[in-house]
Amino acid sequence: MNQGAIVNDQKGPRKKGIVGGVTGGIALHEKRRTQKMSWKIELGARRNYRLLGMRLAKANKGLYRNSNTGKGLIHVLTSGDIRHITKGAQLAPIIVDALVLKVMKEGKVMGELPTAAHLNAMLSAETFLRQFRPLDQVAKNPLYLSDFSFAQPGYQDSDEGYLLSIGPEPQVVESMETIHRFLDVMDFQTTRTAPM
Repeated sequence: MNQGAIVNDQKGPRKKGIVGGVTGGIALHEKRRTQKMSWKIELGARRNYRLLGMRLAKANKGLYRNSNTGKGLIHVLTSGDIRHITKGAQLAPIIVDALVLKVMKEGKVMGELPTAAHLNAMLSAETFLRQFRPLDQVAKNPLYLSDFSFAQPGYQDSDEGYLLSIGPEPQVVESMETIHRFLDVMDFQTTRTAPM
């Protein structure tokens, strides 16, 4: 059967090659462009850290530098959840998902990932971290800034620091309808009869 074939099961027809159970489906064999990079050991850590940071920042727009601590990365998922990347073991799957990486030594392939020591060191190295935009706060809901304006959707440098607003855009209405409805149901009558 090909990938687009229809499969009937107890839950009804569905396309083969699609994982269901969530709203919509996720294609199992989704094709996307993956950047390639060679980590050349003989060129040194500084060059390799910088190049990997540049390629990773370009390939995964959800990665930001943690500007609160100055070390590590913040991975903002499409759901709005955030993951702090502070260890090489957390960084490795992000690299694998975003890049085709070859570790080379004198023209020979030595592996697919740098050593754990390099992965851990990169998360503290300015050469690697400066390739990513800094981030202090992620707002899933409308947020007031210090000047009482709403934070605009997207990434911004505000008085509160570097902010990523991923929530819905706030709605400002020029109507008193909500206030009138509130006042209509409020009981302003008091039970006290004697003046003070």
